[in-house]
Amino acid sequence: MTTMYELITEEPTGEQLKALRERMGLNQTELAKVVGVNLRNYQHREAGENPTNAGEYNLLMLMADMHPLYRLKGYTPERDAAGIAERLIHEEPDAAEVKRVRKAMGLKLQEAADRYGYTLSAWKSKEQASKRGTLRPAEYNFMLLLLGEHPALTLTNRPVTTKN
Repeated sequence: MTTMYELITEEPTGEQLKALRERMGLNQTELAKVVGVNLRNYQHREAGENPTNAGEYNLLMLMADMHPLYRLKGYTPERDAAGIAERLIHEEPDAAEVKRVRKAMGLKLQEAADRYGYTLSAWKSKEQASKRGTLRPAEYNFMLLLLGEHPALTLTNRPVTTKN
């Protein structure tokens, strides 16, 4: 099996976030918890006022079963979305863990910053224990899924469909 490290890097619109949330059958409070932000921050995202970065967006697409590249093994949002929050990691990783995950993915600092929608200095701060920055839980969960290291969920390739 080849290693899966591809992600969708576009920034979603507020309408796209709302559609994903509705597909999952979650309210804004529940989804804010999944992303790792407060309710007000999430509401600003759906209003198009605050950005959602690539790692967060990719996890939300997985949870809505709308990711073009991957699926969560054995998961359907209609049946499982309400319980998935308990299966996610809600703690932010420390600086050493952020660095370990980035290196395990074979990414240089600039590559990680570019792929996950950060400036180089912002990404570096996530890997420095003396700084406050870290990955949000949604980003961390997605990166662990890509590495095959998530303790409760497994990522699989989405079957390619061809039109004849």
